[in-house]
Order: sequence, then C-alpha cells, then structure tokens
Amino acid sequence: MDTTTTMKSPAPLEGADLDFMCSIEVRFGEIATVRTPTGTRMLFPVVDGTVEGPRLSGRLIPGSIDWVTVGSDGIGRIDVHAMIATHDDALIELTATGRSVLGEHAAGFLAGEEVSGHDAYLRISPLFQTTDPRYSWVNGLVTVARCDLSLMGIRYQVSSVR
Repeated sequence: MDTTTTMKSPAPLEGADLDFMCSIEVRFGEIATVRTPTGTRMLFPVVDGTVEGPRLSGRLIPGSIDWVTVGSDGIGRIDVHAMIATHDDALIELTATGRSVLGEHAAGFLAGEEVSGHDAYLRISPLFQTTDPRYSWVNGLVTVARCDLSLMGIRYQVSSVR
C-alpha cells in the first residue's frame, strides 16, 4: 500500500486572509522586574483598558497581566492573561503568546519611549474563549496582532485569520 500523499502545500497567509477584529488599548500599573533562571521577567499589571471593534467591544478587567521574559538573546517572550467584560456584560478570556524583538529600540523603550510595531517586531497570537453564546464565535478563531508598546501601556491591532 502506498502511504505517500498527494496533498498540495497550502498557500501562505497574506493580507486578504486577515480580517480586522478589534483594537485593544491597555494602561499598565507599576511594573515589577524579577530575575529568573530563564531571563529577566517584567510583569505589566493592567490598570484598565478598552476593546473596540465591529463585533467586539468592552473593557479589560483589572487584574489582567502581561508578562514579558527577556532572555540572554534579547528576545522578549510575551505571555498575556486578561479578562474582557463586553459592553453587554459577557466575559471573554484572552490569552496570548508572542515575541518582542526591540533591537535598537530597546534603550528608548526602557527610557520610557513608545516603540511602534512598524519599527520593531512586536507580535502576539491572541486566543479568545467564552461560555456566553452571544460570543461563541470567538472560540473558533485564530488571531494575530501587531503591537505598539511603552512602559505606560500597549496597543494591539487584532486580526482574525480566515
């Protein structure tokens, strides 16, 4: 029996494969920095934030947090845990992982400057989930986001992948 397959390689994802989902604006509280065996971890607690999009809008619940662990290679490993309260009182969990490669912009960031996702590599892959039937459509989405980052907050432009 021949076990080879004749599947064609899928086409790469491009702009037409992405649909804008929402913007997320986050304001951070006091940042904690901790050294770990895997690198320097920065904990960015969420004070407040907004979510605005054609099908999803609301606010971030305080207590949400963005963790960034910067390894000896200078790459930030992003780990986000947040809860969204929608405008109509649904709760949606948001988790995300990603990477930040600030390169020449690292010193400016640490000095308080905003770093644009156009100038540095700041990308995450958010996952949304809820038990609320009005928003069950988010449970099946794969999304990607470009970010703008400062010590005061972060802005995500989230797109779903078709």
